[in-house]
Amino acid sequence: MANRLQLRRGTGAPGGVFHEGEPVYDKSGKVLYVGDDGASGSGNGSAVASASAYSSVVEILNQASSTSAAFIKLLEDSDNGNHNVSLKAPAAIASNYSLVLPDGTGSANQILKTDGAGNLDWVDQNVGYTGFSITDGTNTESVDSGNTVTFTGGDGITAAVSSTDTLTISADLKANGGVVIESSELAVDLGASSITGTLAVSDGGTGATSASAARTALGLAIGSDVQAYDAQLADVAGLTPSDGGIIIGDGSNFVVESGATARTSLGVDAAGTDNSTNVTLVTTSHDYLSISGQAITLGPIDLAADVTGDLPVAEGGTGASNASDARTNLGLAIGSDVQAYDAQLADVAGLTPSDGGFIVGDGSNFVVESAATARTSLGVDAAGTDNSTNVTLAGSLDYITISGQEITRNAIDLAADVTGSLPNANLANSSITVSDGSNSTARALGDTLTIQGTANEVTVTESSGTVTVALPDDVTIGNDLTVNGNLNVVGTAVTFSAETTRIEDRILELGLVNGAAPSSATTWDLGVAFNYNNSGAKKAGVVWLNNGFMAMLSELAESSDTGNADPQITATAYAPIAAGGLYLGGVASGNHIINSSGEAQNLVFDGGSY
Repeated sequence: MANRLQLRRGTGAPGGVFHEGEPVYDKSGKVLYVGDDGASGSGNGSAVASASAYSSVVEILNQASSTSAAFIKLLEDSDNGNHNVSLKAPAAIASNYSLVLPDGTGSANQILKTDGAGNLDWVDQNVGYTGFSITDGTNTESVDSGNTVTFTGGDGITAAVSSTDTLTISADLKANGGVVIESSELAVDLGASSITGTLAVSDGGTGATSASAARTALGLAIGSDVQAYDAQLADVAGLTPSDGGIIIGDGSNFVVESGATARTSLGVDAAGTDNSTNVTLVTTSHDYLSISGQAITLGPIDLAADVTGDLPVAEGGTGASNASDARTNLGLAIGSDVQAYDAQLADVAGLTPSDGGFIVGDGSNFVVESAATARTSLGVDAAGTDNSTNVTLAGSLDYITISGQEITRNAIDLAADVTGSLPNANLANSSITVSDGSNSTARALGDTLTIQGTANEVTVTESSGTVTVALPDDVTIGNDLTVNGNLNVVGTAVTFSAETTRIEDRILELGLVNGAAPSSATTWDLGVAFNYNNSGAKKAGVVWLNNGFMAMLSELAESSDTGNADPQITATAYAPIAAGGLYLGGVASGNHIINSSGEAQNLVFDGGSY
């Protein structure tokens, strides 16, 4: 609702009688009155020249002048008379300010107090007040006259007042408690014998009182976080990866041996001993491993039949809330599940497991060597090599399979195993039948099939083997057109060159986008335009303007339709409205504002809320 009710002056002369509640403003006297005369009549009379001409009015506000400040009058009960209380501004004001009244009426004998910022409050009055303020350097409090200020000591702090009105505050420092006074300042002595507790890891300590607990708090527990010292691991870490060297135990320590020495340790000579002896597999009820010759085939593992126990970390997590337990649950506990870092082990971890590759030392690092190079490192020749190694088959097609050294021919899948085209002569059917539902013609494969449309009715186009049958851009229909379903017309304009257009629909909708309500904000104007000619071609219309007004226009102009913001309608002239009555806000009798005789029915001027 509006915050102001504005009454505009008419062309007629003002009245001499102002009825109850009518506002009256005297421009010459700059005074606002409210009429309180209950007389009846139209109020017609001669022009009013000054306040003295008002026979029955009450002055409620007077504007400031060069000789007096402005004031507001508050009238008493009219049954008791016509007296008032006047609130008047000072004659001179340094700057604008506001006084905010308190909430409520206060208590008996209280007075109004200001906080210096214009906020008023009810407070008790103290006659002869001589209070004082007390502060700790940051906070300040007022102490009323006659009240007592109490000083209370804390733990180890005492406060005492002597007969000479002296306040003494002292501190009791515990012996060997760690707190000392140095040069009139408090200090902490970390060497004091009575200091207790531990310094947390987050504060730079270990949070423990023993070496074992300290290692655990720092994540360095031996046997769970880090590997305990082992002489054999120390031997391995200290070995030099010589070219062709192999790590072997000598009965006391781990050492690196050459190829020849390693053959002696392995019981293998260099005469040509090969690997022709096949490996066998102990028969069990599980079939996820099979062996043919020296080839081991990995089959699918049935989790229900071939696996026992629980699958760790079933949901893909760690099952723990700290790093130590997480490493244990994931099988990565340092020293028991994984090896602590070693440069030679890092060399091995960085190698690429090429097919048939052997890990061999080259004098500086461990490297991967092919079979031929590995034989050289081992000192083994190929003089006795036979064909016992099975043949493997590459590729994803399965019409040939190999087991050991046996090749099996399987059926050929024409859909998956064959490429290319089969000649027409080899097909069971070498022609295709073309039919329109009544007539049929057989055409040999390879012939040309022509699909032809009708001018102005059907078009036929072909592109890259695709035939498109469609309507032309301009369709001519010689007779009546009946559409049993929905008719969707997409374009910029639909023109009906008919004398009368009849529509059975009850609601005519405008402003749809692709047949549906707009899905984003729009600022376009909508309406129905009426073409006429009055000293030139013009348009009138009923339009929806600026997403907020329904207007009747006697003349309008419009822009083209280009998107969510167009078309825009410019109101050149508004049209008068002829109606039998005016209803606002609804169609009930209470919404009837003006009747057909031009009389006000339910007309209310409301200045709104403040």
